[in-house]
Amino acid sequence: MTSLLLTRPQTASQRFLDGLNATVRSHLTPVISPLIEIVALNETVNFEDFGGFIITSANGVASAVRLDAPKDIPCYCVGAETTRAAVRAGWKATMVGRNAGELVSALSALRPQRPLLHLSGKHRRGDIASRLTAAGCPADEIAVYDQRLLPFTEQALAALDGRDPVFVPLFSPRTARQFADLYKGRAPLCIAALSRAVAEPLKHVEYKELRVCDQPDAHSMTALLEKMWAEASSPST
Repeated sequence: MTSLLLTRPQTASQRFLDGLNATVRSHLTPVISPLIEIVALNETVNFEDFGGFIITSANGVASAVRLDAPKDIPCYCVGAETTRAAVRAGWKATMVGRNAGELVSALSALRPQRPLLHLSGKHRRGDIASRLTAAGCPADEIAVYDQRLLPFTEQALAALDGRDPVFVPLFSPRTARQFADLYKGRAPLCIAALSRAVAEPLKHVEYKELRVCDQPDAHSMTALLEKMWAEASSPST
């Protein structure tokens, strides 16, 4: 049976699976094999010198909760999913872009009166704090979680070495690089990449199909994967 390989941490993978169309979900065998493990860093962060903070992922939201970030200062987010998570956690969060570039442009124009703090992962892209500072919007960053690489599970290895298709949604360049480094299977791969940056590490992987989302968000990823499954399942294909 066709497999759906989910490489995000367990909670995020399950959330994506639950968001798929029921018909699509019923025809796919889910294989959850996280390629990154989120590990907390820093027990305390001093927020007193900052007028707001920036979070770019659900992991940043979880870290802000753990670090008891003040609820009465602005919370600026990348992406709708991160913003919704921050709102559910109790902040009056504002989405200021779909990616790091849009966030930097928006906050540079907004010009907050006090410095901002980016609660980031140890492995980060976009140089948000330095770009904001260079644009006249002082910002600092602190790594509050690590993204440690993991191997494939035995179930994932079996699916990837089989003859049946495997659908693989990939959400980050770091995860895509780990997938490319580990993959040695023979299954027909149908890969959906969140962005061109995510697709880049996969250029040497032998796949049946690789597509990039129209927009770098979970909704677009869901729509793309469902479309790829429908086309692959069509009698004419």
